[in-house]
Amino acid sequence: MLNLEERENYIRKLNELEFLFNLGEKGSNKILEENPTFKHRRMAEGTFLFSKIFLHILSILRILPQSSFSKGISREIWDVSSIAVLSRAVIESYLSFFYLSIDDIPDTERELRFAVWDYYCDKIIVNSVKFINPNSPKLNEFKIRFTGLWKSFENQLNKFLIDNSNTEKEVADKIKKIKKAKTFLILDKYKILSRAGIGEGYLKVTYNYLSQFIHSTSFALNTMRFKPSDHELMIIFRMIVEHNINFTAYAIRDFFALFPQLNVIADEKYNKIFREAKLKVESLEENKNNLSN
Repeated sequence: MLNLEERENYIRKLNELEFLFNLGEKGSNKILEENPTFKHRRMAEGTFLFSKIFLHILSILRILPQSSFSKGISREIWDVSSIAVLSRAVIESYLSFFYLSIDDIPDTERELRFAVWDYYCDKIIVNSVKFINPNSPKLNEFKIRFTGLWKSFENQLNKFLIDNSNTEKEVADKIKKIKKAKTFLILDKYKILSRAGIGEGYLKVTYNYLSQFIHSTSFALNTMRFKPSDHELMIIFRMIVEHNINFTAYAIRDFFALFPQLNVIADEKYNKIFREAKLKVESLEENKNNLSN
């Protein structure tokens, strides 16, 4: 049976997520209006990745029951699986956003990250063209480009990985993954997000929970049996909304740091939400040993 207090908690968190979306959209639109061209690539890529995060949040809000963004829909659909899938996309987008545009690193390392990012793109294009049209005249052009790109950063990448890895096997495995376009990250995702203040414990628990719905596990299918009147379903929705609040609040913090002129629109309500999100992330990180058992 649905607990009234739990419903009120869900509505309160839903309102917070809507507030963050409106604030992020306002900031993103302001930057895009002011900057038809960007001085630095990290600003350009950061703006588009930030926008991608908020497009996912917009889609989530359109699905969430009782959201002001879902008004006009003829009936409530408690679609936890679709929301969970979009929520993991928020994490992936924030990872790329912080990794490319926010992380405080030397210019040489950022250039390496972008070079691997570009190589990954070209390699995926080649693989796609091979499948769709193996006789395409563009295929050889792309091959030459990504081969040249690989040669341009191969030595630098190798040195970076040796300096930042524990074993030779780790270096070899990472190079293999990058060369085959299995990843565009030159660092472990947990190490990257720990620099953002999001610890491995929190990320693992959140990421693995949301992944259950992507892979349609028995756990995911079991949650689909809940009815809107069930207390358990409301708890699941509130938890997922809270995860999105946390990553959205961190994304706004970083985007406003990238463009300090936006700080004038970050009011005390946002600051309060961010403090609560930070406390939630840190407290869950402290309990990671209990959560993993």
